[in-house]
Amino acid sequence: MMNFVLFLRAMLRHATVLVTSSFLAAVVTEYEHVRGSSTTARAFLALTGMFLVAAAYRTWLEERQKVIALGADLAALRIELAAEQAKKPAEEAQARLLDAQREEIEVRRQAREVEEEHQKRMTFLTAPDSGIRLLVRHELAGKQSNRVFLAEEIASTLAVSQSEVEEALRILRSQGYANETSFHGRWLIQP
Repeated sequence: MMNFVLFLRAMLRHATVLVTSSFLAAVVTEYEHVRGSSTTARAFLALTGMFLVAAAYRTWLEERQKVIALGADLAALRIELAAEQAKKPAEEAQARLLDAQREEIEVRRQAREVEEEHQKRMTFLTAPDSGIRLLVRHELAGKQSNRVFLAEEIASTLAVSQSEVEEALRILRSQGYANETSFHGRWLIQP
C-alpha cells in the first residue's frame, strides 16, 4: 500500500507541473483569453486525462531511470569487488612467498651460524696450542714414547662430541699430525 501512496504522490507532483507550467496549459489559457470563454467540460476532462497519463509516464520514467542508475552503480560495485577479491589471493600468495623467503633466509642464517661454530670448534681442536694437540703435549710431557689415544677418551677430556673429535683427527691426519692404528678409534698423535 505504501508503494501505491508513493506512486500517487509522485504522479501528483508531475501532474501539478504539467497543469501549471506546460506548453499545452499555456496554449489552452491563451485560447480561453483570446476567445473570451472557458473550454468545454469535455475538452477540459480530456486535457486533464492526458496530463494524468503523462504524469504517470513521467513517474514511471523517473523510477526507471533510478533503477537503471542503481543497476549501473551495483554493476560497478560488483566489478570493484571482483577486482578486490582478485587482488586478495595474489596478495595472500605474495605474503606467503615473502614468509617462505624469510623462513629460508632464517634457515640459511642458522645453518651458517652452525657451520661457523663447527669451524671454530674444528680450529680449536686442531690448533697446535689448543684442543687435541695441547692435550697430547700435556699427556706426553716428559715421556719419551708415543701413546695411543682413543677418540672417546679425547672427547670426554675435552668435553666435545666423539664425532667432532674423529673429524678433527682426520684433519690432523691430512696435516700429518695423526695416524689411525689398525684398531678403529685408536690414534697415534704428534704434539
